[in-house]
This record gives sequence, structure tokens and C-alpha cells, in this order.
Amino acid sequence: MQSALTILMVMVALFCADVARADLIEARTEYIVNGDPVARDGLRGTVRVTLVDPDVALEEVTPIALHPFFSCTGVLIAPSVVATAAHCLDDCAWESCTSSDECDCEPELWPAQSIFITPGVRGIDDLRRAEAVAVREAIVPEDYERFPNWRADFGECEPYGNGALVCTEPGLSSSINDVALLLLAEPIEILFPVQLLSDAEGIEGTYGVATGYGERTVDDTELLDQDEYDSLLHETMTMIELLTEHEILTDAGENQGGVCDGDSGGPLYVERGGRLFVAGIASRLRTDRAPPRCGKGSIYTSIPAHVPWIEEQAPEVAAFQFDEGSGCSVSRKPSPSTGLWLAGLLILSLRMRGWPTARGGAIPVAILGFLAASSSSCGSSDELSFCTERYDPLGVACDPNVERTDLQTADSLARSRIPEDAWLWEVRGPSSHLDPDGEGADWTLTYLLRGEADPASGKALPVRVRGHRVDEVLEPLNVQLFCIPMRPIEPFDSRRIMQDAIRRIEDTGVVVQIIEAGDLGLVQNHRCASPSLRLNAATYRAAGGFYSVGYDEHGEFLEIRTP
Repeated sequence: MQSALTILMVMVALFCADVARADLIEARTEYIVNGDPVARDGLRGTVRVTLVDPDVALEEVTPIALHPFFSCTGVLIAPSVVATAAHCLDDCAWESCTSSDECDCEPELWPAQSIFITPGVRGIDDLRRAEAVAVREAIVPEDYERFPNWRADFGECEPYGNGALVCTEPGLSSSINDVALLLLAEPIEILFPVQLLSDAEGIEGTYGVATGYGERTVDDTELLDQDEYDSLLHETMTMIELLTEHEILTDAGENQGGVCDGDSGGPLYVERGGRLFVAGIASRLRTDRAPPRCGKGSIYTSIPAHVPWIEEQAPEVAAFQFDEGSGCSVSRKPSPSTGLWLAGLLILSLRMRGWPTARGGAIPVAILGFLAASSSSCGSSDELSFCTERYDPLGVACDPNVERTDLQTADSLARSRIPEDAWLWEVRGPSSHLDPDGEGADWTLTYLLRGEADPASGKALPVRVRGHRVDEVLEPLNVQLFCIPMRPIEPFDSRRIMQDAIRRIEDTGVVVQIIEAGDLGLVQNHRCASPSLRLNAATYRAAGGFYSVGYDEHGEFLEIRTP
């Protein structure tokens, strides 16, 4: 039996949270700490946290210059607030401690001026384009148990060679409180904050998504040395095995994917009511699994247990917490009245904290845009119809004698005829007329049969919906999987998407008018259905060719392509 300190040193020598799956390396696919490289629209609020030695003088503070330094992972929970692990900020190296419970240094917090946040980074190339954001203040709970004084329940432990130990208990604790807040010198405008899960009820036994910037392989260091391998941010689906009052225990992810060095502070995302929430902050690896422990489950600091403390330390976070039970599955934003209320609350809280405003003292564009979108989504577009002579001069697309339905209703109808655990995989808009309010006479929706999928291929079930009835369930077809699906696609609010697309197309100077069937179209794809990024898109066929307005998986605008 070894001392608790020795056990912890071995455990934290591996600490953190990442996941990695497949990237193309010299035209071949490799699978590493067994998660997926994050897609362009999968960043969510995940950010990179870099700590620079205070004695190092940097000529220029850029993500490329920061890259060689020690880093953790974090998550944006307000435009100027990042949550991460408190142990990332402890300026006391484990090498300075011995098994005799003596340390050569007193643990102190890393100075805020030496901490930098890099948002919007997926791979090495992004580091050349991104900007680093300085931290003005770092906060940890008063009762945070600092390195090297952690104490946890390890049970009985036995040697496992090379100084490693395997214990009978995973190492949960009620006293560590491993969470920290980083208050930024300026807001991050390229990512939306992710909501905090205020109540963990019902998530035990379900799956979350672990994500982080840490190591991508355990044993095969050759892969990490290849220049072609440039993916930095990875994710994996992992089961939530156990909840305690203070922490969350996760099991190994798919294909033994999970946390590893450099992922500390990374978020554990869960979905509730069609929206994304942060349920935990990656703290450490579990000790009841044989080494190497990366990918075999981990321990997260519970966010629900710390929401009151977070909102007390950073009141602006409260402005981004919405009702967890309601919501719009596409825009993931609150109702109009809530949006206006949040605007007032946010501005008030920012002024109370003396929060630095953007150029010229104005509230940053990203926040105003976020709140404006909040006050106009989830139903506000229902008040306006585009079924007018302006868009449908011949009266064919909006013919009241033709029974039509929107995409979300079509999905609800189709689900009555498919297996309960099937996932929406692909949507093809009407082959007949799609009206400018996003309603069509027929939809083809394809669902992945999860029980018949392996890492490379699977079966999918196409369903045709006409009007308000299921017209036909077709024979299963073979589909190729280019990554491990972690969740289904959520059907777009077709009214909102089509009206938004029409406005954007007309902003280019084109007059949108529906004359023939197929003039308007809508497609939606799962990101694992193609080796390259396939845009979800609303299309318009004009005399000069097709206009295509692309959207990410949440229905947020990406780009417009013109003929």
C-alpha cells in the first residue's frame, strides 16, 4: 500500500480530458485516443487555455507563439468568462513533490497576466488565423483543495509495474472542488457561450460528449510526430456512470475514447430539451482502471454543484442561463420576451462589474446579435408569411388546395413508423413545390438504424411523408459512415431557414420568385455522412443558376454560394 500522495501523483501524471478518433494522415485513416476530430460546426464553446511562464518574454502574443507552452481546455460560459479546472492554475510542479509528502514549493495560483485563451481552434492551421485573448482575473473556490493536498477515495490499491497503482475505487472526492473561472480582458465574439446545467437529475446512465485539446494517442508517439496530423480538438461520446453531490464519473467512451493529458478543464456536454449544456469540468482520470488510463473513464467536477458559486463570482453568466425544459431545437435560444429581459440583465450586470466594453464603449456586436436573435427566434417568424404574390406570383407554391407540412412536423410523423432508437441521418426537401414559408407537399427523411451500424458502414431507412401522413417506408439501404455518429441531426425549423435564406439571396440583388416545382429546396445532412464537409443548405433556382445558403448543424448561417 502506497501513500495517498504517491497514488495521486501517478494518477495526475496522466490527468486531463481529451478524445480523438480519425484524421487523414498521408492518405490513410488512423484511430487515436479514440475520439473524433471536431467538425467545423462542432466547436460549441470549447476553448484552449494556455499558461506561459511569467519569466518568459514573448515578442508577440499569438496562438502560434503560445502553442509550445503548457495548455489545458476550457469552455466559454459568457462572452467574457471561461470555466476550466482549478488544478490547471496551480503553479506547483508535481516533480517538486516526493512520496514523503514533502514539496519544494508552496502551491500558488498562476498569475492571470500569464494565462491566455484561444477560441475557434480545431487544427494547427487555425492557430495561424486565431487571436489570443488575455485573462484579467482568475478565480478558484475558497474551499478548493490545492495541489498537492488532494485526498480522494481510492479504496485498496495494488502495484501495477513502473510505479503505477490500480485501486478498487475510482478516486472520487467531496472536497477538491476542481473548478476555476477566468474573467477575460475582452469578450470572445466568434463563439456563443454554452449554458450551465443547473440540475443533474436524470443524466446518470445517459451519454455526454467529452471534448478537449489534449493528447491524441497513448502509446504510438510516431503518429504525433507526423506533420500531416494537425487536428488539435477532439471529442467522444462517453457514458455518465455515476453522479455524486460534487463530481461526475464517466466510463470509457466509444472505441475506448476519452480523457488524456491536456484535456483538464474540458467540458462534458449533455443535451436536454434539444439544447446543449455543460454538465462537468474535466478534473482527473479514474484510478480503478489499469494503465494506460487515457480513454478508460474520468472524473468531472459537477457544474450543477457549483452554479451558485459561478453566478456569484461572475454575475454576467446568469444572463446566459435559460429554462432547460423549453426551447427551439434549431436556434437554441429563448423566447422574445426572455431575450429582451436578458438584454437588460446582461447590460446591468456588466456595468456593475465594470466589465470592459468593446470599441467606443459599445456592447460587443456578438452579444447584441445573440440577444437580438434570442428575441426573434422560436416562433417569432410565424407572425410573418412569405406566401404572397411577391414570392409566388402564379399561386403555385402556396396553393391552399395542396396539403403541406413543415420539416419538424414531417419528422414527428415519420417517427411513428420507424424504430425508436433510429437517428435522423438525412433530409431531402420536396420534389414538388416548397413554399417560401418552408412547407412542402412531400419530404424524404432517412434514419440511421443504430443497431445495424459498425465503424465503417450501416443501414438507413428512408421514409416519405406527404402532407400530413406517412406515404411510404422504403427498404433499408446501405450507407457509409465517415466518423462515429454521436447524435442525430435535429430537423431544422424549415420556416425560419427558408425565410432567412430568401432574405440573404435578395441581399445579393436577386428577386426571388417561385415559378416551377424545385425552385426552392432544402437539404440537411449528418456530418458523418461524407468525408468532406457537406453543407446543410436552402437553395433557390434562378435563371442564372442555383443560389445555395449554407447552415451549420444548429441552423446558424455559414455562407452563401452564388452561380
